[in-house]
Amino acid sequence: METIKLYFNNAPDSHRVLLMIVSIFLFWNIENMLGLGLQYKKWKHAFFNTSFLLITLPVQGLFSYLSIMAYRWTGAHPEFGLFHFIPGMKHAWVECIVTFVVFDFFEYFYHILMHKIKPLWLLHVVHHSDTVVDVSTTFREHPMESVTRMFVLVINIILCGASMWALLLRQFVQVFFTAFTHAQYRLPERVDKIVSAIFVTPNVHHVHHHAIQPYTDSNYGDVFSVWDRLFGTYKKLPADQVIFGIDNYINPKESKDLWFLMKFPFMKAKSNIVPVILLLIALCYSLPAKAQKCNPDIILGNWISPDKDLIIQCYRDKNTYCGKVIWFKKYNDRVEDKTKGIPESTWLQSVVMKHFCYCSNKWTGGEIHDLKSDKIYDATIKMNDPNSMKVTGYIFLPIFGESMVFTRYKASTLPFFDTSP
Repeated sequence: METIKLYFNNAPDSHRVLLMIVSIFLFWNIENMLGLGLQYKKWKHAFFNTSFLLITLPVQGLFSYLSIMAYRWTGAHPEFGLFHFIPGMKHAWVECIVTFVVFDFFEYFYHILMHKIKPLWLLHVVHHSDTVVDVSTTFREHPMESVTRMFVLVINIILCGASMWALLLRQFVQVFFTAFTHAQYRLPERVDKIVSAIFVTPNVHHVHHHAIQPYTDSNYGDVFSVWDRLFGTYKKLPADQVIFGIDNYINPKESKDLWFLMKFPFMKAKSNIVPVILLLIALCYSLPAKAQKCNPDIILGNWISPDKDLIIQCYRDKNTYCGKVIWFKKYNDRVEDKTKGIPESTWLQSVVMKHFCYCSNKWTGGEIHDLKSDKIYDATIKMNDPNSMKVTGYIFLPIFGESMVFTRYKASTLPFFDTSP
């Protein structure tokens, strides 16, 4: 589990993008081979829906930035958040399961709000207006709906005190399921009966995209279908009775007019929702500013290396932050190279991190000393969460450096063996 945690603490956005591309490619080809046989221009339809993605890219960039700020805020306030009141959250498996389940329920509840609150529904109806639901419908989202979704997620992160690694793991699964549930393909009924008892399937989600009520207001689940079953919003409909689209709002011709869909929510709103949207954007931009006010002393304490063979104690030295070795695992069978590196006998209490200054949620201007090679590198430090510290050493630019993620060492005593050279 620690390997999984380490990966998601450092997984770049490119990995999530790659997963999305692979998922789209997979289900695109499944549609070609086993699709519902709908008669439409697949490539033209896909290019139209992809245009929504291009429009919302700036919003997605802001979304990523705000999410990171929210994680850093929770990292700087480890005592804040509902998750800290749940027993066992210090165990990675418990944290992973709780985060996945709770945020999946949040997605279910948020989806209901998008259908029940008129200004939000007018944004969401753009997604529902697709008259042919296939894997490209995944991209069909009004940019203002993306802003709303982003705002709600950031608030949930802060309220729960969620860890970055656990939520990113859920988002990786969510990317796959979003493509899967929109695919123009249905599982065999016998298979779907088993799978949909727990998870949302194309069979389940297609009913949600049916044009006529009450089916449009059903099957709100994101990954798990159990919420719909528990709260009475689950419905079934045979494949040959499902009609994609939305009645009484957008006709088929308008559903293929990008400019019309962009302005539609503002045309139909009885009250002007522009101020509300602008307020949401302003609040989103204000969150990073609040995140800057975190406690720089969160870095203090003992930290163990990824290989569990070194513990560093971070401390303050006037206005800077430093770190020294307080324990290391001595390898009795290791032959030291006398021509390079620092002898192990002198490692204990060696200062290996120094001159770090706190600025904007990271510690910069410092240097790290690699005792094995006796080389010194410029370095930056960032907190992934209250118990995860990312140290990046580099020679010229940080983007070309190498990173190590140290985990907070919480035990009251140091490991029993090799506490001295």
